[in-house]
Amino acid sequence: MSKIIAITITITLILTITIIALSITSADTSDNNRNEQHSIAQGNPLQEKCYKCHEKSVEYKEWKTSGHAKALVTLKKSSEAQNSCLECHSSGYIANAPVWGSRRFVSITLETAQNAVGCSSCHRHGAKEEHNLIKPNKNLCISCHKMDCG
Repeated sequence: MSKIIAITITITLILTITIIALSITSADTSDNNRNEQHSIAQGNPLQEKCYKCHEKSVEYKEWKTSGHAKALVTLKKSSEAQNSCLECHSSGYIANAPVWGSRRFVSITLETAQNAVGCSSCHRHGAKEEHNLIKPNKNLCISCHKMDCG
């Protein structure tokens, strides 16, 4: 009899955990949607959706015509382009590192890269630095704007 009770408790526990897990992962409240928009480049370069809220901002309009917006296109046109250049000429991932996308790992290369230098290259929603920078201004710019490109 105690074996039947133990099995019943185990099955009940498994079902309860499964139901809780499913309800958490399938919840789509407005807060979750907002958090998704602000979870910039968490492994998937296509998650950068800043423009949905910031499309009319002066900064976004300036970015659209800047070198940052064209950095990936410029890189791909270069005969000296390498995958390692993606760390500065794109956003949302590190070159040659696997990232999570479409429920499988993919390798990002010059052929598969899709993002220019976007918002997440320099900004993080809710960052403590001025202008939501991911690190202090001088150090941030130098991380890509260095003379030796290496």
